[in-house]
Amino acid sequence: MFTVETISIVFTGLSISLAAFYYINTLRNSRMTQEHALETRQAQLYMQLYSFYDNKEFLKDYGNIANVYAYESIEDWNERYSAAADNEAFSSWLRVGRFFDGVGILTRRELIDKELIFELLGDVIMGAWEGADDSTGMERFVREGRVYWSRPKLWHNFEYLYDELAKYLEEHPELQT
Repeated sequence: MFTVETISIVFTGLSISLAAFYYINTLRNSRMTQEHALETRQAQLYMQLYSFYDNKEFLKDYGNIANVYAYESIEDWNERYSAAADNEAFSSWLRVGRFFDGVGILTRRELIDKELIFELLGDVIMGAWEGADDSTGMERFVREGRVYWSRPKLWHNFEYLYDELAKYLEEHPELQT
């Protein structure tokens, strides 16, 4: 026969088990909600970046940097494209550099998934950094500009983004065009 003491022990054990189950279930649901919120935030950020990247003015800036605005050296660049020489061209350089530097910060800090960025912007990152030939693009501008203006960190997150993309493409040759 069951005594009051035995029933009390069984009831206490069941209560503790139910409380533990409820707590574990609550933690799991909370974690799932947080993961969903993170995925939603990343998707929103991704779409904001895509919207900026897909903007007609940005695409014009990108095309000019990658293909049109040629220069022989940073001094030549300064004579042709500085704010004093050509404010419109200068603005294009700033918009493209700042955009990719910002995307580099987001990927470095893991605030957005690199794979999403590389699959969406991979060609554009490469085109802006490398240019169509040796006289266009951001790479030489950044490297020479760091020395010319004594700014050793000039768009280093853009360079990081490009370097990470190169590594990613080595691991995923099917994405190379």
